[in-house]
Amino acid sequence: PAIPPLIRRRDFPWTFDHLRREKPFLVSRIEELPEGVIRDKNALRHEGVRSKLMLPLVNGEHVFGGLGFATLGAERTWTPEIVQQLELVSQVFANTLARRDAEIAERSSEDMKSAILASLTTNVAVVDRTGVIVATNPNWDWLTSDNHSPLEGGLGVGANYLDACRS
Repeated sequence: PAIPPLIRRRDFPWTFDHLRREKPFLVSRIEELPEGVIRDKNALRHEGVRSKLMLPLVNGEHVFGGLGFATLGAERTWTPEIVQQLELVSQVFANTLARRDAEIAERSSEDMKSAILASLTTNVAVVDRTGVIVATNPNWDWLTSDNHSPLEGGLGVGANYLDACRS
């Protein structure tokens, strides 16, 4: 049988406990697992796994997944050197996924901000602490465009609103 891309906590409670504590789950032979680890053993046997290494994926202090390596044909001894190399691989994966998630969150936040600004019917400019305009809505853009603004060159993103008020 094929190994599923996602594992379920109910099938692998002992594995999940290791990952939650930021510890690798490592077994060279399924029979090496302690007696009380019945669900994990049964699930591994069902998948045809002979040896398995599962490393936690960590972002800061939060475990958000695991990266697994398994052998199906033969048992494998996971040497400290191999484990160390694969931990480096798991850290690269974790950092890449964390960066992707941060970029997605930033885009989502930017989209939400743009949608909120666009929905407002009044003229709105968002100004930072120094007075520089960092965002505007379409009504502000129309009002301050070259055709409609008493200010030379308009007053859009990047302009200093406070300086314009002072002059």
